[in-house]
Amino acid sequence: HFGSSHFFRSSHSIRTCFFFFVLFSAMGWGGYGKGGYGWGFPPMMMMPWGKGKGKGLRGFANEKKVWIGGLPAGPTSIETNKKLKEHMAQAGECIFAEINKSGIAGAAYKTPEEVQKAVEMLNGSTFEGHTLEVDVWQKKTPEGGQ
Repeated sequence: HFGSSHFFRSSHSIRTCFFFFVLFSAMGWGGYGKGGYGWGFPPMMMMPWGKGKGKGLRGFANEKKVWIGGLPAGPTSIETNKKLKEHMAQAGECIFAEINKSGIAGAAYKTPEEVQKAVEMLNGSTFEGHTLEVDVWQKKTPEGGQ
């Protein structure tokens, strides 16, 4: 017979099953790997956090970068990188500047001409109380005399 009680029992079990699926998913059982998020995607995949610059200086051609020395080693901040970029922009359109924790920095420009101008103009300049050493971006070789 297709009575209403039969229909009620089957829909009730579907609702109960769904309830337990949601409950277990929320508690972290089943679903995605060891963490078990239950919704089929790993956490953080949707979060656009991080530097947002991709590769940093590696993403620019060597002839469009300058090497910067003379900065103190230690933790760096986004704010200091921005200030360095502004400082380096005196020589041209500085696209990117970054200081690493060992006190070595680099900056990228739109053109190789701006790189030459930056080396001439900003080598020996003062940034936040430190005298900068600005040079073309190249692998230091014994033949180069440096």
